[in-house]
Amino acid sequence: MTTPPPDVPPRRHEPSMSPPPYVLNRHGGRVLDPTMALTAPGQTLRPTVYVAARLLVAGELSAPVRAVLDEAAGMFGYRVSDAVEFDQELLDYARSLGDARDLSDEQPAGRPRLDLASLTADLLSTRITLEPREPGQPVPPPDAWAVLQQFRSLAAASDDAAVRDAQVSLDHLMGTNADDATGFMRPQGFMGIGGFMGIGGFMGIGGVGTPSMTYAVPGSGGRQPVAKLGPDPTRCADDDWTGRRPLVAVLDTGAGRHRWLPAGIVQHEPTVGGLPIGMTDVLDGPSPEVLSQLDDPLEGVLDPAAGHGTFISGILRQTAPDADILVVRVVHGDGAIPEWDFLRALNRLTVRHAVAVAQGNAAQVLDVVSLSLGYYHEQPASVEFDSHLLKPLRRLAELGVIVVACAGNDATVRHMYPAGFAPHPGTKLTPRRDAAPLLSVGALNPNLQTKAMFSNDGDWVSCFRAGASVISCLPDTMNGSQQAAAANSPSQRDRRSTIDPDDFTGGFGIWSGTSFAAPVLAGELLQHICASRDRDALDLPTALDRAWAAVAAVVGDRVRRP
Repeated sequence: MTTPPPDVPPRRHEPSMSPPPYVLNRHGGRVLDPTMALTAPGQTLRPTVYVAARLLVAGELSAPVRAVLDEAAGMFGYRVSDAVEFDQELLDYARSLGDARDLSDEQPAGRPRLDLASLTADLLSTRITLEPREPGQPVPPPDAWAVLQQFRSLAAASDDAAVRDAQVSLDHLMGTNADDATGFMRPQGFMGIGGFMGIGGFMGIGGVGTPSMTYAVPGSGGRQPVAKLGPDPTRCADDDWTGRRPLVAVLDTGAGRHRWLPAGIVQHEPTVGGLPIGMTDVLDGPSPEVLSQLDDPLEGVLDPAAGHGTFISGILRQTAPDADILVVRVVHGDGAIPEWDFLRALNRLTVRHAVAVAQGNAAQVLDVVSLSLGYYHEQPASVEFDSHLLKPLRRLAELGVIVVACAGNDATVRHMYPAGFAPHPGTKLTPRRDAAPLLSVGALNPNLQTKAMFSNDGDWVSCFRAGASVISCLPDTMNGSQQAAAANSPSQRDRRSTIDPDDFTGGFGIWSGTSFAAPVLAGELLQHICASRDRDALDLPTALDRAWAAVAAVVGDRVRRP
């Protein structure tokens, strides 16, 4: 009997990646099965989910790299489409600011000089699409992994150093981390919540009767309506508040209508240089926070991730009522998002923050980014070197922004990214004095003493916070097709019924997942920053000191500044 490598968890604790056909079809996804995938000698693979016809290339696509990619694709009857995707508009905007007076050597003292053009160019990647080489001819389904493997083999033998060093990777399918924001288990009976555990609307620990499955059941932590009593979060009035309010960005499904989330507190559809950051109602259609039955309009079942971003925003309102929230819509109602789409939004957000710091625009300076989504990399040993996601996270850290990422809900020690980038023994991504840390968060049960059974764990998880049976707000427009088990109307004004399991028009609910532990920690950090005397200072040394002081106060010695 062979012993698995140290970084490979037992099979029982390997996430089960079983996307339903509707998720794969919608995003063009494919599951990488290590037992069936094209594998190089000595290569160890792990399961992941990716977009079948696309690859990511760091930076702009050069002619030599394209030629080798085209050769690799040709082995399977495909070619690189002429329609490559690169955020040239963002780069042009950054270059236009590079010559602006207020970003030159003459800018006021304390405001850092940033080469925005170089910063932006370093962030960007190109997404290529594979298309049939001979239109009209039958070809097997596209497989970006097979093309990537062939490219790596050809690149290793190339005389061109630029080709050998090219960073090309899969376009992973990322997703949210609520206990039932999946969808590979369809609604059963009164539950009607689209499945249980998982990331990206499709990954779960699997297996009927596993302890973690109980968290998906209403009454045991699953999404369900609840009556919230007691006062709303208390916020210091604007007239009594001095200086800037700390700002947290939430990249998720958006935020719906609720009295806790008025326009003066929550900012929607942000832009940078006139470019949208994330999805917008005009360009991409309605949000699952507004129309919560987008995926199944005929049956009227709530989308698996409907209300996810609203719930997170409500947690932030409870834990840091004096902070402002910037909502960036990136996740679809099924809980999934291709990695490149997420990267484009995160890159634009990073540039927006850098411009705000350089120009002294206090209203747009970020303090924390809260991420309740992620993916599992197929080669953990190389993720620190070929990850396109790591670049904007590093840049945000260098600009003094704390990134908080959920650890995942698959009851595994396998790293989920971006949470897996958090400082931990053995990683090459050690804490730096000149950069704020990335923190990963697992989930606790309501007793705040035991870890939730579904929560991922390991030395890469920075800390744990409440994440099971959490109470927060949900859109007061959210009402699915499920009905109360019994109803009666003895008179026109006297309506009686049992609980309607998917009627959230009361505005509140219970939900579980590391998705909700992340904003708890983010709120604690924000609350500390709210109380800091130097929260108005925008210079980088003070921003870094402020970030590390918050981490020390909230997380303690688990993550220390070098």
